[in-house]
Amino acid sequence: MTSCIFRLLFLAAIALPLVLSPGDAPGAFAWRQVTSIGPPGSAGHSMAYDSDRERVVMFGGRAVLSGNTFMPDETWEWDGTDWHMVASGGPPGVRHGAMAYDSNRQRTVLFGGESDSGMEDGTWEWDGVSWEEVPATGPAKRSGHKMVYDSARQRTVLFGGLGESDDRFSDTWEWDGNSWEQVATTGPSDRNLHAMAYDKVRDVVVLFGGAEDGQSSSGETWEWDGDEWELVASTGPSPRSQHAMAYDADRGVTVLQGGTSGGGDTWEWDGSSWQERQVNAPGGAAGHGLAFDAARGHVVRFGGVIPRGIPSLPFAGTWTYEGTAWVKVASSDPAPGRPHAAMAWDDARGSALMFGGELGGAVSGETWTWDGRFWERQPVAPSPPGRFRAAMAFDPVRERIVLFGGEGQGGVLLGDTWEWTGDSWVELTPPVHPPGRVGHAMAWDGNSESILLFGGFTGQELAEDTWMWDGSEWTNPAVAVSPSERSEHAMAWDEENQQVVLHGGSGPSAIMPSSELWVWDGSSWEIAPGSGTLPRAGHTMVYNSRQNVIQVFGGTGGSGLSDETWSWDGQEWLQHQTTVDPPRRFGHVMAYDPYYDQLMIHGGLTQSITRKTAGPDSGGHQTTASPEGVVTVYTTLSDTWVLGYPYNLPPGARETGDFNQDGCTDFADFIFLLENWGEEIDGVPVGFADFVALLENWGEGC
Repeated sequence: MTSCIFRLLFLAAIALPLVLSPGDAPGAFAWRQVTSIGPPGSAGHSMAYDSDRERVVMFGGRAVLSGNTFMPDETWEWDGTDWHMVASGGPPGVRHGAMAYDSNRQRTVLFGGESDSGMEDGTWEWDGVSWEEVPATGPAKRSGHKMVYDSARQRTVLFGGLGESDDRFSDTWEWDGNSWEQVATTGPSDRNLHAMAYDKVRDVVVLFGGAEDGQSSSGETWEWDGDEWELVASTGPSPRSQHAMAYDADRGVTVLQGGTSGGGDTWEWDGSSWQERQVNAPGGAAGHGLAFDAARGHVVRFGGVIPRGIPSLPFAGTWTYEGTAWVKVASSDPAPGRPHAAMAWDDARGSALMFGGELGGAVSGETWTWDGRFWERQPVAPSPPGRFRAAMAFDPVRERIVLFGGEGQGGVLLGDTWEWTGDSWVELTPPVHPPGRVGHAMAWDGNSESILLFGGFTGQELAEDTWMWDGSEWTNPAVAVSPSERSEHAMAWDEENQQVVLHGGSGPSAIMPSSELWVWDGSSWEIAPGSGTLPRAGHTMVYNSRQNVIQVFGGTGGSGLSDETWSWDGQEWLQHQTTVDPPRRFGHVMAYDPYYDQLMIHGGLTQSITRKTAGPDSGGHQTTASPEGVVTVYTTLSDTWVLGYPYNLPPGARETGDFNQDGCTDFADFIFLLENWGEEIDGVPVGFADFVALLENWGEGC
């Protein structure tokens, strides 16, 4: 029981700030936009903590956007809650150098780095408003060097790096704000991609690891006291490079995380020995940045890539560490927007999986997961070719997500079958499969224990064929009655009524989207109650296992794009009345998260219609209209919204801690407690007394 209490207290400490925010009404029926755009995923960037402004400053690195690798010239600051881009498109220009914060002069100092044109040697300073280059002669051009600020001696210390001729350095330099001085040429061997931190208690610079040549890395620990380097340890973390370090002033230890051979491990140096901390490892393990946020008492980590993985796919997650666990506190939305992606809820791993989408004239081949709070790009190989307007569904028996079809680069309609295992994609090559297509729909069929596929556009015509995938082969069963040919419809497995539900879509000549509602019992189709009520195409549909209803959002309706949320209980449609709705859209993705009991939607396309008179427009282009024309403009969305529902607390639940009344006081009840903290239920706010009841009854009835 004691271990359970400590576990719950720990979970509460890390989860409450993530689930709740000031002004929220957790449990209230409302749509909320839950994520914000931050820095793109990057590696090789520099981070330093501005103690006067209480901000973590980040600059440069290598990032990926729309499949293209580039060096951002952006400066970002983290205030403990959000990232803010504070400078872009100007000096110091595109590069990834090394940074340290000079607390005496209240400046973040950047030196050198590699730009698109090669190695650099300039010295720049950031005052919180703008960058300024400081004319100074100092170290040779280099990259992969490191810098820290020695507050006792009021000097910025620089060591090592890689030069223009691929030669590594072992020189030590110091910057006093006016000039550079070379202070040592002996000490650690030539190296780059090492890590350094300043121990404020012992007044020494700590250095670990680094690449000594193109094949091997160091496992040595060195310290600089302002006069000389001393080798203080040859054991501890395994030899590595591209790791990161920061000094935790609250606990008096230097924290090391990740690197090329560390697998994401975390170590701490107390000045005499290294201790490995058995804590969870953030995704991505090399080329990330660390900085100690003194105002909030934790180490902040951003970005990085998986060593020996896919170097072009760095992460964009932000994590914090206080000595007990790494906690993810922020992520960036998939950007730019990618309409017509495919999504399915992965019940085996408790997250939604999104693949592909349209990127202007290109297609996406990226894999993303959404865990209820944060997005994370999954750098996996091999991966399905990029595509959009594909379909996915989760197989709960085999615990795999199945992906089929879509439109690839160059307009090719794909007919391949892929499965997501939770950490990798596997291509299946059955001898018989549905013809390549787009705009089809797929859902799990619990009756036949197979994935059901219907309809779509095959390039020649709209389809009305039914296919089933059992994990090894596709079959095309003969059916006496079938929905008519269509695309852009939606399907979902109705667990309560044990049937697959198909709704809406666009037919070959219909002006109005279809309002038909069909159900599949494992062997045949039939029209369902509620058919003819809700015309939709390009909408999304999922099954809500808490409410036991099918839920629909968005799409093209009878009067244009929709922002409505509807439910079907097996007999009739009900529109949910919400005070705030996401923007109208189609081509978005949606999932139902049973752990947080919420719908999630992301992305898609919205439209605006303007009227204009014939004649040249502002760009000199001629409109083709009789005296007045209508112009429809489609805008890509990259936002993420969640819809939560109120919960009526059953009688007696507060005494037993069994808030969901399933007969077992367990983690599901803890999640309920977090989601509804502070919400008034039965006239009494959910609070600490409910938490105590949960602790006292943990495991009862399970």
